[in-house]
Amino acid sequence: MKVCVVSHSAVVDAYREKFHALAAEPGVELHLALPAGWPEGNRWVAAPAPGNEQGVHLSVFPVRWAGKVGGFFMPGLSAWLRRLRPDILHLEEEPYALVGWQAARSLPRAQCPVVFFTWENILRKYKFPLNLIDRWMFKRAAWALAGNHEAQTVLRRRGFDGKIAVLPQYGVNPETFTPEEKPGRREVFTFGYLGRLQVEKGLSTLLAAAAQLTFPFQLIFTGQGNYAETLRAQVARLALQDRVVFRPAVPHADMPAAYRALDVLVLPSETRPDWKEQFGRVLTEAMACGVPVVGSNSGEIPHVIGEAGLVFPEGDAGALAAHLTRLHASAELRRTLSERGRARVLAQFTTAQVARQTLEVYRRMAAESL
Repeated sequence: MKVCVVSHSAVVDAYREKFHALAAEPGVELHLALPAGWPEGNRWVAAPAPGNEQGVHLSVFPVRWAGKVGGFFMPGLSAWLRRLRPDILHLEEEPYALVGWQAARSLPRAQCPVVFFTWENILRKYKFPLNLIDRWMFKRAAWALAGNHEAQTVLRRRGFDGKIAVLPQYGVNPETFTPEEKPGRREVFTFGYLGRLQVEKGLSTLLAAAAQLTFPFQLIFTGQGNYAETLRAQVARLALQDRVVFRPAVPHADMPAAYRALDVLVLPSETRPDWKEQFGRVLTEAMACGVPVVGSNSGEIPHVIGEAGLVFPEGDAGALAAHLTRLHASAELRRTLSERGRARVLAQFTTAQVARQTLEVYRRMAAESL
């Protein structure tokens, strides 16, 4: 089975691990098309050198309008696809993406079935030409991969009548994200947040909850974003300067240590008219590290946490403070959630699990195209 994958996000090293796992499966020949680079956060990530990478055949293309998820394309991609003539075309792109249309129109429908990926969990109206591409892709694609449960519902409401599998785009490497071997006792209860410092992440609610706590604690924000100064001002107003620490974003390789520095990870995301939490990768990474998690009920967060953590109504600082108080008071509860979180990741959210589910979609697509 020859599979061609188009993915702008896979320029990031960690996001290619799923494809390494897929390429290791018997009978799978996997070719991955990458743009020459992509902006990730506040930095430019250059694609790796083309060639064979752990069984994956990497090809790198020039990119026009990098950073525009719906509006970029890659010169030379169509000729590459026509030359390879894959059995399956996997677009790790939204259905309205120009690059997806560029790729899918290169191959005859009868020759090659198409599967696309979507995170979109809010029903939106797209402008020209993205609306036309979106409708065209719905007719062309046989399958869709939805990154969260609400994305599946949104696809149906938008008119997609093909088959859908709900699974995250990428999993966690449980050999990298591991619990502390010999956890020590911290002098003070430490909880925190890792990720973009943006208003929709509910970080003001997290600070408001911290202000209600009656025991010693340290709150650590690790990340950067345009909401940082607002948060610093709120810290000053609440007189929490001695208890709140701001740390810069860390490379992915250093994330496990950042999680292990916490007794609890909090993801307090808050839904906006044009945004709700699509997954919450930090939750699965923290859970893999044996760190208990607390999340709001925004978007996919409750589905990710399941019975392995605590969930509170988004924006409810009092409910969040109550959860943190419970966790501070009970080492047994923290230990139970730590064990449940690690087990949940191993059962559902590892790179191997995501690759296995993706391969099952490939096999069903191949069988249906015979």
